[in-house]
Amino acid sequence: MNIRNQNTLFNDFSNLIVMGCDDTVVNTGLFNGVILRLELKLRRPIQWIICLLHFNEFPLRHLFEYIYDKSSGPLSYTGDIGRNLKGYEKIPLVRFNSIEYDLALISPT
Repeated sequence: MNIRNQNTLFNDFSNLIVMGCDDTVVNTGLFNGVILRLELKLRRPIQWIICLLHFNEFPLRHLFEYIYDKSSGPLSYTGDIGRNLKGYEKIPLVRFNSIEYDLALISPT
């Protein structure tokens, strides 16, 4: 591929259909997010595929901190659960029997 084709590849978004990214404001911001700016440039909407890791992680982290106290560092928590989790990676696995269960189907509409 020559340089001219590479420039076209990176500058021409006319065939862009989908944009995937995490859910940070820089990507999904209502007024100045990257996806919005691309949609404005294209003058049409595109499909957003957003990783919701932080969508799930942050509320649970805040709930955990509210109930069990703040983190005392990036790798530890204080409180009863935090103390019991110390060294969790060295605790041996426990044998268990799985429980068979049919999940109820939920209509998407």
